[in-house]
Amino acid sequence: MHFFHYPLPNKLFNFCQKIFHFPKLEKIAAEFFPNKQFVKLILPNINFFATDLPYWQTFHDLSFVVYPKFYSLKSRLWHFLLNAKKIARKAELLLAVSDHTKQDLQNIWQISKEKIFVKYPEQKNLFLKNDATPREKIALFVGTIEKRKNLLNLINVFNNFNESYLNYKLILVGKTGFGSAKIFNAGKNNKNIIFKNYLSENDLTELYQAAEFFIFPSFYEGFGLPLAEAMFYGLPILASANTAITEIVGQAGLLFNTFDNNQLKNFWLELASDENLRAELSTKSKQRYLEIAQINKAQNEELKNILTINSHLCA
Repeated sequence: MHFFHYPLPNKLFNFCQKIFHFPKLEKIAAEFFPNKQFVKLILPNINFFATDLPYWQTFHDLSFVVYPKFYSLKSRLWHFLLNAKKIARKAELLLAVSDHTKQDLQNIWQISKEKIFVKYPEQKNLFLKNDATPREKIALFVGTIEKRKNLLNLINVFNNFNESYLNYKLILVGKTGFGSAKIFNAGKNNKNIIFKNYLSENDLTELYQAAEFFIFPSFYEGFGLPLAEAMFYGLPILASANTAITEIVGQAGLLFNTFDNNQLKNFWLELASDENLRAELSTKSKQRYLEIAQINKAQNEELKNILTINSHLCA
């Protein structure tokens, strides 16, 4: 893998790509690698780009189409100018990060299923600091602190739950996103609600290993990388039953109706009071992580074959 830096500010670069369709990405690459022949462009995220090459585009989700209210006005304008639907239809191949994202591409934009390849995201290198770390009375959330993650409802349910289980903490780890001010305000009066903006890999690992279970109440996910991380550490999962969450979690957790706070509270109480249930889900969590890793490995091999065959045809 090679990296190179192009000395043009992002906003100016995006403007030139959108309005003037210049500079072509393959021309930029040729400046750094003059002896290479470029036959295809593979894009890991949607963005403005100009190219004459056939391209593969990755889609992580279509939340900006399904739930535009979860995005700021600036972000909605950016997506409008980007015209992701046009990018998808012109692409040679679409890489969807889950079966659910593939279904959204088919159902919302009428993209042919033959044009979409499901490729789970690569997991970062996870590690155990001490497998014997004792679990504490912690419900852990990891992800952006934003409206789309349904954290206002989560805090309201936790405040109710906390009346019966005074020694429990809710720890939310993540950078701030759209709607975060209301979320921080909702949690400020409960000392057992703790926000952490950034943690080192070591500190986050310690927290994954110390938590009793992982909670993920999101309204919409294209995959949900923190879910896979939590399952690596054997955390029982309490998550909303929607979008790709059900696909990723499988039998490794309790899945609640996203709009039913009573069900969320009841599942929370069940997990907190039943050690055997937590042990059972912990085992299933670890198994599910291994299954996802195997699926990802098989997808990588299949994608490698597709790319090899395709490259021979282009050469």
